[in-house]
Formats: sequence, structure tokens, C-alpha cells
Amino acid sequence: MIDQSTIKAHILQLRNYIALHGAPWSQRLIDSQAEQSEWNKSILPHPFIQTVIIRLSDPAIGIPSISANPASFQVYGSYYWTLRFLADIGIIRNDIDLDPIITPLFRYQLEDGQFTSDYRTRNKIPVANICHTAHLTASLVKLGYGDTPGVRAAYRYILTTQRFDGGWHCDMHKQAGERDESASSCPAATIHVLRALTMLDDVPQAMLDSLSTRVLDFWQHPSANISTCDPAMQQRYHKLRYPSHYWGYDLLHIADTVSLASPALLIANGHEIVYHLLEKCPSNGFVRSDKTIPEWKEFDFARKNKPSCWISAMIVRILERVYFNG
Repeated sequence: MIDQSTIKAHILQLRNYIALHGAPWSQRLIDSQAEQSEWNKSILPHPFIQTVIIRLSDPAIGIPSISANPASFQVYGSYYWTLRFLADIGIIRNDIDLDPIITPLFRYQLEDGQFTSDYRTRNKIPVANICHTAHLTASLVKLGYGDTPGVRAAYRYILTTQRFDGGWHCDMHKQAGERDESASSCPAATIHVLRALTMLDDVPQAMLDSLSTRVLDFWQHPSANISTCDPAMQQRYHKLRYPSHYWGYDLLHIADTVSLASPALLIANGHEIVYHLLEKCPSNGFVRSDKTIPEWKEFDFARKNKPSCWISAMIVRILERVYFNG
């Protein structure tokens, strides 16, 4: 167990630094008493945020791309990650009249509830997978679309495709009743689903705990026998980065997701992650990013070895959820 006085010291140090030097979206992240309308006055007009919002309507990487050649989930300037960031900073649909922009997501949604992620060139057959659907679903709920038919359909798909071992996989041959149904679930698919499930009010805590345990076990004891779409996943385990890697298995994303779903497990079973987070905390100043992400170069979190107020704020929020019911 980590001494709580140590945790408090790190939180206080980071909070003070964010209050003095942090961008408004970082300050908002750790303000539990935040008045949304007041924060919007400082966040929405900011030129960096306006650039991100405009990106949503870009025909190549924005939501309009769905009608022809959908932007890749692996491109961090694509609408998947733009929606994720807007959701993470607390924007909701009425703040910027998102409805006209978001509508194509639902228009091209597949009948089974999945969100389209690509098209096969021949015959324009839509392709989708559970990672994309779960990732978008989580963002859409936070943006204020949780009670829409499209999001409800996405959740139905998610909840009806859980595999026999308790996880998820995007390979159709590995679904229940199919040829490879006994193969292990993909940890990447499972962590994206776990995050989406934290947005629902009626998911049993036992289910969240079970999935969180799977996520933490794979992080702590990776195995070459695990079936995953990302063979280099182990190289990302200890990266402190935002946005997360598209398969979701980096340090910050795992800690943030599990702290949402089952914070007690980060004390009982997953505290090694907390140790890694604390090791990244300097004696003064902001935590530094471990990754350069060109599509987000305007923001401090997207430049390797640059101090990041946003990543620092995320760590504060994780630690407070886990240790102080924040």
C-alpha cells in the first residue's frame, strides 16, 4: 500500500501548479465544483479549442468522411479522438450545437448497432469493430447523447457480444458460437468496452470489477498467448500519453479507465500502476508527456518530454478517485 500522505503531497503539488500555470481545460478537469457555463466562457473561444471543433467537419478526417472514406481510428486527428477530447474537457451537445455535426454518425450506423469504421473497396461493404463502437459510445454519452436511439443500439450490441471468457474481441470468428469461440478475448477490445460500460448507471459493480481485473491482470502479466490486434502492445504499457494509443493499452488510459470502473482495485490489485504514475510526477512542475502526437501539436500533452498540465490534471483526478472518492 502507498502511504496516503505521499498521495496527498503529490496531489497538492500538482493542483497548485495547475492552478497557477494550467490551461483552462486542465483547471476545469480538477474542479469538482465547476460551473459549466462559466468555464465555457474561457474554454470554447480559445483558438486551440476552435481548431479542434472545426476538425470535426473536415471532409477527410472529420465526421463527413463517413459517407465516402471514413477516417481511420489509427489517425489521431480523426473524429474519434476529436470527440474524445471534447468529451473529456466537459463539452456537451448544446454548448456548440453538435447535433448537425454528429447526425451522420447515426445515419451510417449499422443495423446491429455498430458504428461504421471503414469500407471494403469492393462493393462498399461497411466494416466495423467493437473497439471503434465502444470508444465512440463512451464519448457520445459524455457529450450528452446517452439517451439517443443510436447510443442505446450501440450498447445493445456491446452487451450481446460478450464472449464466453468474459471479454470482447473484434474478430467475428472469435464470437460465441463461432469457430474460434474458445480463443482468449482481446485486452484492447475489453478495455474500450469497460470504459463505455462505466457510462451506464445499471451495470452491476461485479461486472465492472471482473472486467477491471482482466485489464489489470493483462497489464501486470502480459502473455504472448493472448489474442490481440496489437502485437506491439507491451511496448506501450508504461507510456504516459494523451490521446491514448488507439488500442488503449497505455499507462494513463488503463489507470483512468479502471479508476472510473473499480477504483478499489487500484489499491488492492493494481497499485503497481499507481507507483508508475507517481514515478512520473516531478518534485515540482507538471508531469511530462512520453509521446509526440503531431495531430495535437498545439497542446502540451502531445509533445514528448514537454511538461503537460493536462496529463498532470488527469493524474490528479485518478489519484483522487482511487484514494479520496474524488
